[in-house]
Amino acid sequence: MKFFWSLLLLVSSFLNVYHARKLPNPQNGSRMPLAQEKLTTAMADLKLQQGIGNPKIHLTQSNNSPYYGSISIGSPPQEFRVVFDTVSTKLWIPSIVCNTSTANSNMFHNYYNHGISKTYDGSSKNVIENDDKSGWETGYTSTDTVNVADLTFKNQQFIEATQVTQDFRDKPFDGLFGLKPPIDSEIYEHSILHRLCNATTPQGNGDVKFSFYFKKVTEDTNEGELTLCGEDNTKYRGEIKYVKAISFQLIKDWMIHIQKASLNSRDGNNTALNPSVKQAAFVDTGNPFILGPKECIDEIYNAIKASSPGINVERKQVDCGTIDKLPEVTFKIGDQDYTLTGNDYIIKSKENNEVVCTVGFGESPRSLGEKNVLWYLGNVFQRKFYTVFDVKEGRIGFAESIQN
Repeated sequence: MKFFWSLLLLVSSFLNVYHARKLPNPQNGSRMPLAQEKLTTAMADLKLQQGIGNPKIHLTQSNNSPYYGSISIGSPPQEFRVVFDTVSTKLWIPSIVCNTSTANSNMFHNYYNHGISKTYDGSSKNVIENDDKSGWETGYTSTDTVNVADLTFKNQQFIEATQVTQDFRDKPFDGLFGLKPPIDSEIYEHSILHRLCNATTPQGNGDVKFSFYFKKVTEDTNEGELTLCGEDNTKYRGEIKYVKAISFQLIKDWMIHIQKASLNSRDGNNTALNPSVKQAAFVDTGNPFILGPKECIDEIYNAIKASSPGINVERKQVDCGTIDKLPEVTFKIGDQDYTLTGNDYIIKSKENNEVVCTVGFGESPRSLGEKNVLWYLGNVFQRKFYTVFDVKEGRIGFAESIQN
């Protein structure tokens, strides 16, 4: 049976190439032969079921940064490394104008030069100021051809950033690719997320999803994968458990309720973190850590004996020899417990030829008020649990990742 499907895939690939090069364009009034059309349709459905028919983007990260992947803009294409971020709605990259300022320049960044692009359209140019602290401060809208995972989107609007924030200048990526749907439905119709989903939804089946898989970070591995508008069932085990996003139809945030957060010691003692208040979380692919309210994070730090190795070191560290003895942290989402061990939330890396163990928890920059607790479930959580974002149904799903 496996040989049969492999042979069928090979035949389909040949027919697809032959059709693309030899047969008339269906839009011009012609269509492929019926037998070939049925075979192509069957293979598209088969690939979708197996999780191999959807476009994928290779991701990487460095020095505890968020994961990022490559896209290109313009003709000829100019390549950029972007973070695929579920808290932002916008696609933005730095403009060549940004690079002309000594204060903003960074020799490791790529800058968009619309002057050399044959497909650039500046007719919709509007100056924009940013207030969401997502890496850029001022810029303007531009229109050009955008390429994502071998998919081409002509006349796509994005933001050319003319000034970036101070902390963003030292990042290993160039910009952000927003995967949060805009609240305005008319704006969403023209967004890159909407166009991606339409382009990758085979036979109009409405499977408007995208999924993230992150490998466990080691000294040798720091990779991940974004599957567009579907999931890859070779990357997780068991069933994907879905929960509805909070008020998704109204505010479009990838935010979910957390029924309970707890600290579970090795001797069997469980401590609820902020048990008397309501808790919620952004599922944030643009955040490398798990962030929470100060009182909860301090309680975790105390339990694992975390310390700051220096005045200018932002992240706490632990003794690497204690990882196997550290308490577990559990988030109850829906009716499911999602538990992280010390090996899940401690990140090992090498600095100055020494192995250091960084804590994957930090303090949240935002609050929902005294009676509400806000978490950010970032890459530390998503490495343990394969994460699916369902745009059509307004829900998020989790399953245990397979770590090879």
